[in-house]
Amino acid sequence: MKHWVMMLTVIAGTMWMVTDAQAWPGDGRRGCKHKGGDCPHHEKFMKARSEALRQKVGLTEEKASAVETIMLQFRDQRWEIKERIHSLHEELEALVEEDSKDDAAYARLAADIRTALQEMEALKVAEWDAISALLTPREQARMMVLRHKLHMKKMKHFHKGKKGFGPGPEGFDD
Repeated sequence: MKHWVMMLTVIAGTMWMVTDAQAWPGDGRRGCKHKGGDCPHHEKFMKARSEALRQKVGLTEEKASAVETIMLQFRDQRWEIKERIHSLHEELEALVEEDSKDDAAYARLAADIRTALQEMEALKVAEWDAISALLTPREQARMMVLRHKLHMKKMKHFHKGKKGFGPGPEGFDD
């Protein structure tokens, strides 16, 4: 039983990352600079997700609408945590780049990042729990398979034309 719970948690976490409609703010290194519904690609994404829930997962109109509502309810919370994680990583990167000797700052930032990551994981599990309550086990499985395929497609696109994972970030080998 523990194996299934762990596997569902890992799969659900991976899946939510793939279908998240938000992108990272800032300089665009992590995707679109637009937040949620302000993104010009958001409408296209929402339409594709809506069609996939109905056609590929096989949800009724009522269930698909309920699932989409739950996803939207959790979206803003995910966005806030993502922004905080991004900001914390930038602070940590600045400390490393300036070769700071402030071990307390390193410890605080590392702890804050871990806490934010745990909050994100808990939020993903809560979201999946809310959605799972609406779906049959078969529908849940179809949704998991679809999200995994989307994740693999995203990763293939991300690494397109590269052998392995490429050289890594600029300056990484310094």
